[in-house]
Amino acid sequence: MRFFYKIFLSILLTAGLGVGGYGYWLINAMQDQRGITIEEELGNISNLLSSQLAFKIKDGTIDTANIDRAFKKIQTIQTRSSTGSPIKKNTAINAYVTDKTGTVIYDSSNPDNIGKDFNLKPDVLSALNGENGARFELSASGDPFSQKYYIGAPIKHKNRVVGSISVSKPVKSYYDVVTARKDQLILLIIVIVLIALVLAWLLTYLVSLPIKELENYAQTVIKGEIARPPKISLPDFKNFAKEFVKMKTILEQKEPIKNYVLDITHHIKSQLTAIKASAELLKNKVSQDRVGLLSNIVTEADKSTKYLNDLFELARVESQIDVKKKEKLSIKELVGENISSAESKITKKKIQVKLEWGSSEPIILGNRDILPALNNLILNAVEFSPVGGKIVIEAMEDRNKIHIFIRDQGPGIPEYARDEIYNRHYSLIRPSGEKSSGMGLAFAKQVIALHNGEIQLEPSSQEMNGANFRVSFPKN
Repeated sequence: MRFFYKIFLSILLTAGLGVGGYGYWLINAMQDQRGITIEEELGNISNLLSSQLAFKIKDGTIDTANIDRAFKKIQTIQTRSSTGSPIKKNTAINAYVTDKTGTVIYDSSNPDNIGKDFNLKPDVLSALNGENGARFELSASGDPFSQKYYIGAPIKHKNRVVGSISVSKPVKSYYDVVTARKDQLILLIIVIVLIALVLAWLLTYLVSLPIKELENYAQTVIKGEIARPPKISLPDFKNFAKEFVKMKTILEQKEPIKNYVLDITHHIKSQLTAIKASAELLKNKVSQDRVGLLSNIVTEADKSTKYLNDLFELARVESQIDVKKKEKLSIKELVGENISSAESKITKKKIQVKLEWGSSEPIILGNRDILPALNNLILNAVEFSPVGGKIVIEAMEDRNKIHIFIRDQGPGIPEYARDEIYNRHYSLIRPSGEKSSGMGLAFAKQVIALHNGEIQLEPSSQEMNGANFRVSFPKN
């Protein structure tokens, strides 16, 4: 049931990352929006107070006699935050007023500042230049929650700046609102994650149950036991189940045919052996003009026996699903053994065999069934090569695969035959005039496929203008 937990964790992780990422983005967006809201709030208050003070100018001097009463009224206004928190008063808001030189003439929170020069403070400096300004101020304790946010506005009289007013609010009040919203959001995320947990478990169960049914059905078929078709309600998996049953039926139909082929092959081979042995014995008991007929019988018996051996090996290989016993095999040694077995034909045709192995000796994981597969390719190269020709066997490696190239200087593969050469019983006439059983390349392709490899016909070069087969195996 490992796949059950993999599916479950995948769904849960996807949902968790999605909800968590969205929540993180939402909190940051909320913080940014809240900061903009506070700036607008303080800006509106500072502009309002600035307008009121503009009517209190006497002889170019700001009259602050009534500003304290007006500001206290603003502090008593009750507001409700967008988070739904209880109604609060604006008691956290404070303000100070400076004249045109930047000297404080009024401070609602700290009267000791009156008379001090605030000319260099950013909010005052911008306001005295006729623009709204802002600044943050951290207390001496260094506590970030004691930081205050100031918005300054110019006080104008007859289009001349005669002073400034700055309205402030502690950052803590801003964080209180954000924290309240964040707590609600975290609670919402927890609820969503719990719901996702339940839905993920339910969805995983619904998906994994038919997969488990199909797995049990396949295992029963492999054991050779009576297997009942799995009952699955989900439409897509129901179609999978039908295909499984269809595949089982086809395999059951092929099994008797395979066994029949193997049995009849073994039986005919025994008869051919007996015929050949009888013909060999009769050679010494018949007249000389009849010896040729007996020799033909022996030759044809040998050809038929080879054909049956090829058919037997192909049927045996096609019945395999995977390579059972694997070992490390040296491609160099396998090719060397194949060349040795074809040494007599190579010598007779005076063929030059050139081996190119590169800087390392290629090693693959498999069994020695690869030996006859490579032998068929090398033997084909020998038989199709002209007298005095050359065969090049080259091994190359990349990041994932080992490639073996077998090139010759024969007539090559005609265009019409390129898609047919791997089919059973298909064979091209050799330069000698003989025709093979047509099992060699079909067998080679099947064996190579069992080792997770592939065989492909590559374009020929100018020098090696015959067949150019590439065999590729995955690296260990």
